[in-house]
Amino acid sequence: MEYEEDFVNEDLIEFDVDGKKFKYKPTTAENELDWAPEYLEVVDGITRQNLKKVTLCKVRNLKEVPYTKELINKIIKVEKGWMDLSDKEKSMFMGKLAPGAFDKIIRNINKIDSPDSEQKKN
Repeated sequence: MEYEEDFVNEDLIEFDVDGKKFKYKPTTAENELDWAPEYLEVVDGITRQNLKKVTLCKVRNLKEVPYTKELINKIIKVEKGWMDLSDKEKSMFMGKLAPGAFDKIIRNINKIDSPDSEQKKN
């Protein structure tokens, strides 16, 4: 269809990090608009994105992670599975990852969300 490439295919995209499977829902304009109040900051009169906050917002679009309810409870003392965690709890849990593991996950997310991503196009 004409102009269909302007829209995001919201099917879950699976990616692998060191043999562990994750599923991610690509970011849409609606997500960005919803998240903007959280990650936009005014610094010296200039509106800027806080990249740490943008990254933590994107983590919310992870729909499946390889981490069990038991592991989540052990790490952040919350007895819930990934999809039942609040946004704050997801950020807290992901913040406990080793920097290298977190970086690999975020690199995959950013690759999926890049403007030229074929995976994201309709």
